[in-house]
Amino acid sequence: LNFNLSSQGKVAPEGPSATFNMTRLEGTLRQRRLSGHAALALNPNKVVAGTMELRSGGSVLRLNGERASSMNLTANIDVATLDDWLPGSGGRLNGRFHITGRWPQLAIAGNARGRNLSLERSAVDSINLEIDVTNPLHPQGTLSMDASSLRTGGFEFTSLALQASGNEAKHAFSLVAAGEPLSGELRVTGSLQQGSWRGSI
Repeated sequence: LNFNLSSQGKVAPEGPSATFNMTRLEGTLRQRRLSGHAALALNPNKVVAGTMELRSGGSVLRLNGERASSMNLTANIDVATLDDWLPGSGGRLNGRFHITGRWPQLAIAGNARGRNLSLERSAVDSINLEIDVTNPLHPQGTLSMDASSLRTGGFEFTSLALQASGNEAKHAFSLVAAGEPLSGELRVTGSLQQGSWRGSI
């Protein structure tokens, strides 16, 4: 592998700042052509700006952030086969995530889709993830995940669905699984106030 890399950073009273630059990434890794470049910056408002692109085989990861006083960052994932990045794995993965706002009032929204994913003794025919969350320090929003034909640890699930929604004051979680030799359903509702959680299962 060949590449040029430079970075610098400092911590000032108004906040940290840093830059990360990489050019001319070229080479071969596990018989896959690897290439890429990056020019990223973090400003005192905790905004990540700039671009990054990494390619391995037929897969590519991209970041694109605007230079502004608040975050506007997009991440795109286009993985032709997971084995391009993770040895011994397989399947296709695509996704797009968008992060906006001023720290810590960030909004994170996006989705990911996987098909015929496998890793060691686990495999799933399809999996879909949707997320729409604000304020990571005190999260609120929704998250959903559904999978079909999941096989892991000697269990087989024809379907599995996870749902989470709400905020600290009022939230709900559900997990529904159908398969052999195990099927089940779990539902949780609760509230976190003044460091104490109360709810029902």
